[in-house]
Amino acid sequence: MKPARFTCIVALAVAASAGQVAAADYVGEISVITDMPNTPDVSDWRARLNKEVAKLVQAGHMAPLRVQVGETESYFYFADPFELVLTLSRARSYLDDELTKKAKAYLQRELEAYPPAWVALLPPDEGRFRENYDLPGDQRIFRWRRWLWRSVNRRPRMMVFYALWAYAEAFDDWDYVENNYRDLAILYQQELGRKPSLVEEAAGLTGFARLAWHVGDVERARQAEAMAKRIFDKTTDFRKLMKSARDRYDGDTRTQGGRALDRAILHPLFNLVPETARFLADRHRDAVRQELEKLTARYPLWYIPLPPHSEPLFGEGTSLGPDVKAVIFLPKAMVLGASADELKKDLDIPWVPVGDLYYMQYLTAILDASGRTTWKPCRKTEPEKPLYDELAIRKLFLYLQSCQSIGWKVSKALPDADGKGFTKAYPPEMGAVPGEPGAEEMKWQDIRFQKGSYDLRERFGADAEGVLAYAWTRLKCPKETQAWLYLRNRDGIAAWLNGKEILRDDEGLGWMPGEHRVKVALRKGWNTVLLKLQQKGGDWRFSARFTKPNGAPLERLTFSTQPHEE
Repeated sequence: MKPARFTCIVALAVAASAGQVAAADYVGEISVITDMPNTPDVSDWRARLNKEVAKLVQAGHMAPLRVQVGETESYFYFADPFELVLTLSRARSYLDDELTKKAKAYLQRELEAYPPAWVALLPPDEGRFRENYDLPGDQRIFRWRRWLWRSVNRRPRMMVFYALWAYAEAFDDWDYVENNYRDLAILYQQELGRKPSLVEEAAGLTGFARLAWHVGDVERARQAEAMAKRIFDKTTDFRKLMKSARDRYDGDTRTQGGRALDRAILHPLFNLVPETARFLADRHRDAVRQELEKLTARYPLWYIPLPPHSEPLFGEGTSLGPDVKAVIFLPKAMVLGASADELKKDLDIPWVPVGDLYYMQYLTAILDASGRTTWKPCRKTEPEKPLYDELAIRKLFLYLQSCQSIGWKVSKALPDADGKGFTKAYPPEMGAVPGEPGAEEMKWQDIRFQKGSYDLRERFGADAEGVLAYAWTRLKCPKETQAWLYLRNRDGIAAWLNGKEILRDDEGLGWMPGEHRVKVALRKGWNTVLLKLQQKGGDWRFSARFTKPNGAPLERLTFSTQPHEE
């Protein structure tokens, strides 16, 4: 039986200054659009939004938007699963009844296939392409290096929780949250280790608190609310916020549409939601206005959807991706409170013919601006008993912790002058693994992953260069299973599963977790994984992990470096 709902009375904190909204209200209140006029303009914008959503739903799963910068470099947008969920959920109140049903079914399929708690990025080679230009066949070969620069950045993933709350609330579908709360709680605990401090993370914490209240997880709900309020209260300097957000998003990578480090992109204005827009409008309106003026001066044609392959106006050296328009248009609407008449001047056309999430967000923002925004206390639920299993959360957490320290056997260093050793078949490739004939000369030693990876310089010393080594482990699977094996090494890597080669790549692009994704079939019982790890210089880190096809961790695996276990 579904729990009854009630309206929560939110305790109000004393505002920091007269007229300023209390941090508790940013967390505890939700926006409602009222007094929507029935004008030709509003009808047209609603029809456009319905048309864009209908095209997306009919097309099925969409691959991320590939933007080619220059001749060889490719970057991707709309890659985070939560972006689709949040976009359609925010648009839901303006969709026709029949389209609402189709959009709900569409999102249910997407959530099942690409669960946001586990899939940090959508695969670039699955689904319908969004590009509005035809690429030659050889350009459809994705450079994983460009892709993975974005997968390991330090941008917050907390927005997953806000998107799922928005979905459950907009489509009145809490089944996904109730059935998958274990995974969401694990992601929440993982993200807490990153010390949330950004406005975007405050929105995510707010969303998680609402999910936790729904399932009766009172302790985590209160913790998330307190952390969100703390972020809002401590964020008093917009320039410091911009710097911390830029450092967090980019770090030493190039993210959010390619050459973000070369652009004056406003990271704090990504992924705005009504709660964070209200906070920025209330406490940082002038600072946001000043930064937007600078950005529009730098990109005077920001409102025009330029072709996503190079830049005919500015040249190859400047990347004007679709996110530039997003961090100008949406803050104008949601933070500065521009009217619908003002916003429609900058609307223009979609960037791509199908699946332009930003365009849907613009239309939703214009429709919101056409009505009147009011705020009311959020609705929480009081289940008769908790709708989640705390023990299951703890068991999964412990299992994932164990996977962070998997044991391996590592061979001695073998010569690889000029990379020639990588093409040579050394004894391990012929079966000289622990417990088999010829293994002794490899001098296998035990090592153990540290936080999911291992730097072989700890085994061979910092001066190891122009060499390679083999790594070996076994895993026991309770039944025959289709899975993905994610692998990475600082330089070249080859891999074998049960004696069959499944991967060989000598490009060497630097260590990033999970760059190589290989579909594998695990047999019931023990399986052997052998890796060949090249070292051309620098650090020498490698990693490996198994997942389900949808990205969730493959559970109930037992790892061992004992050669003859049954």
